[in-house]
Amino acid sequence: MQKKHLIIAVLSLLLIGGVVLVWQKKNSQEANQNEVNNTIIRNMDTSDWKIFRSNVHNFSFRYPVDWVVEEYLDESGLFLMSPKTIRIQKDEKNLGYPVDLTVRFYSSLKDYDCVGICSNTVRNYEDIEKYLLEDPFNYFNVGQFLINGNRVYEAVVGGNRAEYSVFIENSGSIYVLKFGTAENTAALSEVQRNILMTFRVAE
Repeated sequence: MQKKHLIIAVLSLLLIGGVVLVWQKKNSQEANQNEVNNTIIRNMDTSDWKIFRSNVHNFSFRYPVDWVVEEYLDESGLFLMSPKTIRIQKDEKNLGYPVDLTVRFYSSLKDYDCVGICSNTVRNYEDIEKYLLEDPFNYFNVGQFLINGNRVYEAVVGGNRAEYSVFIENSGSIYVLKFGTAENTAALSEVQRNILMTFRVAE
């Protein structure tokens, strides 16, 4: 009987130890992500960057002085272009060249899902992470990380012309940041990474 109790006690300790290790690993990963994000900001001087603020949709970000911001007429979003992209798009042969960053606002996940044609098969998800994970045909490499202490979700969207995208949820609204010139997170330029890390949504 004592031997049986001893085995149970040892197994319990092993189980508790495993849970503690998983918890520590998770916290360490989040701390490392914060450290990486902060390092990205420190490695590039953004003090002379402009600040874009949307009073309509309550978000802001910093961007280089030689980049251009163009807002959509319906105020549903904007696109941001680097000097390189502007030069390339001036060539008539490259009119379809993607922009460096597109920011779109959606009042709800349903509105995002209804882009284009809204049918009766709209997926009624309230959580952006589940929405992305359960559509593996359109969203690849779904993950999450922290921006200014807020959890955001990332995915590669599309097939032949994939775009690295970031999804931010705030009080039911959805902010989608699409980097047209990057097919994955590794393809982001240093400037794009710093713009992303300065993106803020007002509470």
